[in-house]
Amino acid sequence: MKKISIKKTGFLFIFTAVICSLLAVFFAYFSINKITEKVPMLVANTNIVAGDPLLKENFQVVNIPVSARPKDAILPTHELSGLVALKDMSKNDILRYENVVNLEQKELPVLSTRLRAVADSLTKSETLDSEEVMNLRAAEIPIDSIIGMISGMKEGDKIAVTSVYIEETDAKEKIRRTETIFDFIHVLGIKLPSDNNKGNVVIALTQKQFEALALAREKGKFYIALMPFGLNKPEGHPEILSDLYIQMLDNPENLPVAEYEFSPDEEFGS
Repeated sequence: MKKISIKKTGFLFIFTAVICSLLAVFFAYFSINKITEKVPMLVANTNIVAGDPLLKENFQVVNIPVSARPKDAILPTHELSGLVALKDMSKNDILRYENVVNLEQKELPVLSTRLRAVADSLTKSETLDSEEVMNLRAAEIPIDSIIGMISGMKEGDKIAVTSVYIEETDAKEKIRRTETIFDFIHVLGIKLPSDNNKGNVVIALTQKQFEALALAREKGKFYIALMPFGLNKPEGHPEILSDLYIQMLDNPENLPVAEYEFSPDEEFGS
């Protein structure tokens, strides 16, 4: 009887040892597999500066171990449209939510950030001088001429700007002139009228366009008009449409001194 008992004890010991070994192997395999398991991540393939809009071509999909994945990593399936870098990113950095801001979800986005995004889109989609595009200016204009439709407008819309001024002829006649200065101008932000503010629209202009706008303020007044949604600027479209304004900007020393002033109830654009 003792021999049988010893044999049973030995068998149970061996069986238990085998089971423990198998479990150890299983857990080791599971742990190693977990460590070596990889998932696709978006990794920057270039340095990105704070304020840059995030574009697909700035990232590549790289498989990295699950254990190295940040909890707030942005997956490759995520739409990057509207996202802007909140912090500087270096090449090979993993794209994370803490490093980006969504302009569409910001009630009052930073205008300079929007300006940077417009500059980038113009550089990629239109044949414009790169130096001019990267030196866009944000300018504020009154909304008197579009007050009735301002509630239906938002950032991203495009507008045209028309100048109205008085020209005196050689016969001392005063003639009212109109000149559309430029169009396809991006709206960066809109401030609705309030008790203490008449409201305004902030737009993106190149340096030359900004100078033309300043000249329009000095000459008289100007009006803005909303352009159709989704209408893109044709390739080769002039930066400034008015030949007269082009001449005045090229030869500022020949500008006539204004002798006519709008009456207070006509005052607009100043």
